[in-house]
Amino acid sequence: MRRTAQLRLGGFALLVVLLVLWEIASRAALVNQVYVPPVTRIASELWRLLLNGEILRHLGTSAVRFGLGYAIAIALGVLMTLGASMTLLPALQERYLALTHELRCMQCQNEAIADSPVSLAADLRRQVGEMLIAGKSDDDVRNYMVARYGDFILFRPRVAPRTLWLWSAPGVLLLIGAAVAVRVTRQRAKLVEQDNEPVEEDIRSS
Repeated sequence: MRRTAQLRLGGFALLVVLLVLWEIASRAALVNQVYVPPVTRIASELWRLLLNGEILRHLGTSAVRFGLGYAIAIALGVLMTLGASMTLLPALQERYLALTHELRCMQCQNEAIADSPVSLAADLRRQVGEMLIAGKSDDDVRNYMVARYGDFILFRPRVAPRTLWLWSAPGVLLLIGAAVAVRVTRQRAKLVEQDNEPVEEDIRSS
């Protein structure tokens, strides 16, 4: 009991010392009085507001603002919950799965964002879901992703002058590979023919 009283007395004395130091620092211009006004000035201003009744009006305004902010936060939470529940609609879920399998993970590059575990793919999946919930069409989602990451993000790029190289690259590589294979085959055939030709010394000895 006695020790508790001593602790309370020590805490009160520490608070008084801090208030005195605050007052001295502010009065001596050691700190900016605009941000740290003297304690006595704060106390006198609070007393004036209390006598004039202004402090009650300010408290009422603050309570109204707090209530409005709380109501807005609840409304936003309800809207977010409803928006999240929309992803459970079968049609929306099918579109989401189709789009996430069409878009390439820019970090993995060989996987769709639907299958990639990296954080970038997770962000892209979230963006796709948010755009679908907002009522965007599939083309809107594709156009947004292409505008941000380029045509390479699409596993099936659109046929356009700027994407012809993406469509023609597999055929060109196939033709190059076929030409190299034919050339190597012909060179090997020539070497076999040369090995089978009789040497001049073998002809003389025979």
